[in-house]
Amino acid sequence: MDKNKDQLLEKYLSGHCSEEERAAIEQEYNHFAKSKENLIKPDQNRLAQTKLAMWSQIDTRTSLKKRNYTGRWLIGAAASLIIVFGLYYSYRNTEAPLPAGKSAKHLTSIPPGGNNATLTLASGHQIILNNLKDGAIQQENGVRIQKNKDGELTYVFAANQNQNVNSYNTITTPRGGKYTVKLADGTLAMLDAQSSIHFPVVFQGKTRAVTTTGQVYFEVAHDPTKPFIVTSGKQSIEVLGTHFNIENYNEKGDATTTLIEGKVKVHFNGRTAVLKPGQQSTVNATKPEIIVGTVDDIEEVLAWKNGFFKFNYADVVSIMQELSRWYDIKVQYQGSVATKRFSGKIYRTLNFDEVLNILKFSKIKLKRDGNTITVTN
Repeated sequence: MDKNKDQLLEKYLSGHCSEEERAAIEQEYNHFAKSKENLIKPDQNRLAQTKLAMWSQIDTRTSLKKRNYTGRWLIGAAASLIIVFGLYYSYRNTEAPLPAGKSAKHLTSIPPGGNNATLTLASGHQIILNNLKDGAIQQENGVRIQKNKDGELTYVFAANQNQNVNSYNTITTPRGGKYTVKLADGTLAMLDAQSSIHFPVVFQGKTRAVTTTGQVYFEVAHDPTKPFIVTSGKQSIEVLGTHFNIENYNEKGDATTTLIEGKVKVHFNGRTAVLKPGQQSTVNATKPEIIVGTVDDIEEVLAWKNGFFKFNYADVVSIMQELSRWYDIKVQYQGSVATKRFSGKIYRTLNFDEVLNILKFSKIKLKRDGNTITVTN
């Protein structure tokens, strides 16, 4: 990117460019938009990561109210500008040599998270799943536990095995980890970073009950004779067969359940709410009620499982909480936290240094010292 284009984009961000200059920038965005399908396929080489950075978007215009953006600004500022600079800064900075006097501590790349989890068996024995080869891992209570080529853990009934005595397993993801497990009934559970699921090896009795922490997405196998019940904190969610997402991180305070398809019942503090597709319930341990509302953007809720972060009018603290869990970084704040709000996408396949450059250009003031990120006002 030459100096003239650099200056032009700065003018566009600040709202000081002419109509001709604005048209030129938006034309460039439209050029990128036409080739979007070719840009969003991840690859391990630097060129592909750079292309992904082109689609990282952060809207820094704080004078606009939530969900009150104009089409021109949303396309221009949130997409064209940051996409172009995402490409420019990602490529320029990740390829640069270490400057004189700088230690590797400061500039060593922080990779994105990936498949990383621990399986705790009923005996208490722990297995680090990402270190294992594909194939059978263990057999418990008539069920074979195996890891497939996609890194997914599956529980498969073994023929002619005694299943009278049940046992429980737990899968836990650390910061910077995610994992997918298919339970014995065929239910799929996808765990985000810093999350867990505790479940029986075999579902016996009249219900299928599991317990979760953090964020877990479920695709529940349909069984009208045996409801699937998820306990997360002080709430429980009852389903027969459906797709839904639970988010319950301690630092957020609120626990949310978002229904994608089917129907669920949310139980909390002696109250019950029935969700329809596209609705979200919110509960908080300090309040007695269940708040139910319509989700404005399902894509934002499911972004984590689909490989990116999506922010809609998010504050700096919320953004850094998500990034810290995925990149396993420590975040600290100096002075008062900026009240600016941001919107856009950042792909989770990018190294943190590439994300850092995008955030810096978006006027978020950050300093990095090893794995510690300091946000300043």
